[in-house]
Amino acid sequence: MAKKLTRKELLKGPDEFMTFSERAVSYVQDHTRAFVFAGVTVAVLILGYIGGSWYLDYKDRRGQEIYNQAYYALRNAEALGEKPEDPAVPADLFRKVSSEHRLARVSVLALPQLASLEFQEGRVGEAIELYRTFKEESRRDKAYVAMTDLAMAACLEAKGQYDDAIEGLRPITGDPESFLREQALVRLVRLHRLNGQPEKAREAHETLAGAFPESYFLSLTEGVLELDAP
Repeated sequence: MAKKLTRKELLKGPDEFMTFSERAVSYVQDHTRAFVFAGVTVAVLILGYIGGSWYLDYKDRRGQEIYNQAYYALRNAEALGEKPEDPAVPADLFRKVSSEHRLARVSVLALPQLASLEFQEGRVGEAIELYRTFKEESRRDKAYVAMTDLAMAACLEAKGQYDDAIEGLRPITGDPESFLREQALVRLVRLHRLNGQPEKAREAHETLAGAFPESYFLSLTEGVLELDAP
């Protein structure tokens, strides 16, 4: 059985905290270079983080500024019912955001804007490629994907690729929850009619009428169907 120490003997013994402190000081003194190196490393990492954050913030703000210049040039012209004085200017600005300011959060949004301008200038193939790139980069956002599918259908229709346009609209027309389903069904009526499929055009019209009985576009699709009436 271990001998029980008296209070006097305990007081004579070394203080455990002091012993630990002395050991810690001794360890630091023996490893001074390692501690200095660790401190310098941490300082470098902190400076790198601050510098990186500042750079990313700068690139984001700069990209947003250029995007805004192009966007408001277009919107102001539209408000006046006109085209921009020089359509190449906003296009070049959107292209600059997309290519030179990839770190800006708006860089991906420059793609559909540029695609729309390409389409308006008759460069449909270029517009389709830009829309495809945007869709790939935004595939996690269901709303962006749907809007891109609708825009690409317009491009494919302009190229006379009606089957591809119809197929591209299926994810929207087949989704009762899609906020673009009404517009997609309207386009589908026209595409089937242009593709020489009057019965399918009527089916799309009936689907539109059933899903959106108060739709403003029903009179439009009825007019499209009447074009093929005997």
